[in-house]
This record gives sequence, C-alpha cells and structure tokens, in this order.
Amino acid sequence: MIRKLTIALGACWAIGAGIAAVTAANASEPTYDDRREIACSIIARHDRDGDGQLNIFEARRAGKAAFKTLNGDRDLTLEYDEVADRIDPDTFDKYDRIKWRGLDRGEWTRLVKDRFRAAADGDRTVGCDQLFTREGRRLLAVIWY
Repeated sequence: MIRKLTIALGACWAIGAGIAAVTAANASEPTYDDRREIACSIIARHDRDGDGQLNIFEARRAGKAAFKTLNGDRDLTLEYDEVADRIDPDTFDKYDRIKWRGLDRGEWTRLVKDRFRAAADGDRTVGCDQLFTREGRRLLAVIWY
C-alpha cells in the first residue's frame, strides 16, 4: 500500500514539475521595448494636451483612475492589502493620516503628486524615458492600472 502511494505521489510530482518547466519556458521576461511600449501607452492614455508627456494634472487624473481600479471592495479607502504590490508598508503608514481607515482618495492623490514631483524634470513633466528611473518606476506603480 505504501509503495503504491509513493509511486502515485512521484508521478504527480513529475507531472507538476513538467508543467512548471513548460510554463517557465513560455513566460519569458518582457524586453526593454515591451516595457517602453507599456510605459508610453500609460502616458498616451492620460496625456490630454498631446505633448507625449504627463504634467501634474494628468498624473493626478491617472492616480484617481488607478485608485478607482485598485479599490476592489468599492469602499472609500485603499487598504494595504489592495496596494501591497505597489507601495511598501512605511510609505503606506506615512500617507495614511487616519491610521485605522486606509488611504482615502486625497491621501492617494498626495502620494501621486509627491512621486510625480520626484520624477519630473526641469520642465515639470514626465516622459516615457523618465519612467525608467528609480523615481519614475515609483510613480508608475501608483498610476498604472
């Protein structure tokens, strides 16, 4: 009986390992061009004046849209589990002024504005190439949806 169970478990493990190997081979890492295309599409989606860059007003609009999309339970706040893959716990605590509720839309917008200011260049805009800097990736995490 134990031998049959061992053989069955070994067969299940072999099948699972084979599926994982095939999945890993098919799911390749996106290239730089793929990531650039995604970043530029996010800018194009929210670029109201058509200059190919985001200004502060367009970034705020993108942040509000991201808030609406990320808010899975459709309450008025984002809890940490809804944004855990985008911001770290220290940042969440820093922007969560009322500690028991989560981030409301005003607090989220303030986070977007602060990250935009850190990523913006001298002309106060953010383009596709700037989204690949450290600050740009942090901005992208809060406006991408």
